[in-house]
Amino acid sequence: MRVRSQGYAVDDEEVDAGLRCLAVPVHGPDGTVLAAISTSRSTARAPLMSEPELLALLSAAARQIEANTSLA
Repeated sequence: MRVRSQGYAVDDEEVDAGLRCLAVPVHGPDGTVLAAISTSRSTARAPLMSEPELLALLSAAARQIEANTSLA
C-alpha cells in the first residue's frame, strides 16, 4: 500500500547489495497501471542527482508516455 500512496516504489538493496532502484507507474486512459519506468544506481557511488530530482524526471517521463495517444 505504501507504493500506491506515495506514488513510487523503492528497492533499497532488497534484491542486490549495492543497488538502489526507483520506479514510477505509467497509467492508461482509464487510470489502470499499464507499465512502470525505473532507474537503478549504485549505492557505493555518489549520486549525480538527488532522489527527489530523479523521481521528478521519472514522473515527467511517465506523464509524457501517458500523453502519447498510441497507448489508448
